[in-house]
This record gives sequence, C-alpha cells and structure tokens, in this order.
Amino acid sequence: EGRGGVVLLMLIPGEGQTAGVLHNGSEALPVNVLRVGDEIRVNGVDLFVSRQRGQRVCAASEAQIGQSCPLCRSSITTGQRIYSCACGTALHLEGDEVPEADRLVCAELASTCPTCSQSIEFAQGLEWQPEEVGS
Repeated sequence: EGRGGVVLLMLIPGEGQTAGVLHNGSEALPVNVLRVGDEIRVNGVDLFVSRQRGQRVCAASEAQIGQSCPLCRSSITTGQRIYSCACGTALHLEGDEVPEADRLVCAELASTCPTCSQSIEFAQGLEWQPEEVGS
C-alpha cells in the first residue's frame, strides 16, 4: 500500500529483462509504478491496467458499527446503509429506508474520502478499459 492506504501496482521486470518490455510506449525502467489506463507491451503482447470497482454501498459491518462518521460525527449504527471506502472509512448513505427529512447522506456531500482522499465512487465494474483492444 502506498500513502493514505492507496494500493500501488508496480511492474518490475526481472534483472536484465527490461529490453522488449514497454511501459506506455517507452522502454520499461527497473521499477515502474502503474496507473489505470497504462499500457504494457511484453514480447509483442499488449496489456492494459484497469481496476475493478467493488460494491461500496452496503449495510454497516460489525467492525463499522459504533465508528464515528468523519463528516457528521454521528455514530454508525446497526442496519444503517453506508459508503465504505477502500481505506475502511464509513460514511452515512441512507436511502429510501429512512424518511427523506431524516436521511444522513454524508457520502453524497463529499467528492473524496476525508481520511485518505480517494475519490468517492458509487459505480461498479471496470474503472477503465481500452477503446479498441487488438487493433
């Protein structure tokens, strides 16, 4: 893990194996930090870096119950729907199960996690995929 709980993906070709390995069109270095959207070419085969987004909106887990939401400072309670960041921070995200006037929707009020600064994303699936593979 990198700073703030962000996972880093690295390409480390074996010693003396950087020849013929390209990272975004340039010869790979001995250590390469990869980002979503990067292209790797190994022995003429193109590989692309993406990230699978998991379900982040769920019922509070046992470990999250009793934690304080960093935005509203209210406790997370049993049965509450929350947004769970990859760093473990829980933000309220109540839905139709709570009357609109009483809903806590803290996760909708922030664009990034107040703990680790990762983007708050509600979508699932691949974060990025190449427009045309194999062209």
